[in-house]
Amino acid sequence: MRQKKIIANWKLNADYVSIKKFIDNISEVENVDLLVAPSYIGLLPTMNLAKKRRLSVIAQNTDLVTVGNHTGSTSWIELKDYGIKTVIVGHPEVTKTFNESSVLVNKKVKTLLENNMKVVLCIDESRTDLLKDSTKEAIRLKIKKSLEFINKSYLAENLLIVYKPTFVGEVGLRPTPTFIVDTIKVIRNFLREEYGFYIGNHIPLLYGGDFLSEDVEEIVKSDHIDGLFIDDEKAVSAKYVSLLIKYLYKYSTDSYAKFYENNLLITEPLESNRYEAKKVNLSFDEYEIDNDIYFKEIDITEEEI
Repeated sequence: MRQKKIIANWKLNADYVSIKKFIDNISEVENVDLLVAPSYIGLLPTMNLAKKRRLSVIAQNTDLVTVGNHTGSTSWIELKDYGIKTVIVGHPEVTKTFNESSVLVNKKVKTLLENNMKVVLCIDESRTDLLKDSTKEAIRLKIKKSLEFINKSYLAENLLIVYKPTFVGEVGLRPTPTFIVDTIKVIRNFLREEYGFYIGNHIPLLYGGDFLSEDVEEIVKSDHIDGLFIDDEKAVSAKYVSLLIKYLYKYSTDSYAKFYENNLLITEPLESNRYEAKKVNLSFDEYEIDNDIYFKEIDITEEEI
């Protein structure tokens, strides 16, 4: 049964004190899976602190090397031995900083899946992709290259895909909720066409880009979107993530869980709707993390949780 998910990628924004504060204060609800991704050095402390909490600890990245003289590397075997079952692969910051090719991303995905680990695969849409491609063919190609030569039987239960529109910071535009949902539909359709209805219906699709407070409910209420991937400094704020969890819980309904059971046909979005965009006129960064202006119109009480 499908469940809404939220992934908090802490990058290098979480020291021990902030990790403990997050775990002590984060909301826990049924029907919403919470995954947190500390830095390598924070993995074991987070796992120890979270032993009695309803969350999963995942890794931000891994290397393909296993043993030997590889100073500074972290092996997927080490991660697995320490109890890490899920790894983020293909994050735009990693591929850009370390010049990771699509071939290397594919090798990582293949290696992890074949060794009974799960993968959070990031698929970005850059400024170049956006301007030259009106059919989302670039996104389809990135997914296809990332999953090339991989046995399809691994995909349905062990793969999550995150759509990350990196063009937001490049062109001064942000995607509207309609744009986001329509792009997720395109990805879902491609997965179903390429890998079959069962697999295409069972791979969770998350949104991993920027959004404004007034847009979040419109985004998460869509049955096509399975959750959020948060990876800025606010990802380590228990208050901020708890508010997002409340929204996801609100829309983690029976109808959502069963949405793809009957092999629904998804109508391709119109180009005019898909590429509608607005200029950024408000940023979360203008406010302190503890300021109640975040999601000030939220209408869920603690009793409902």
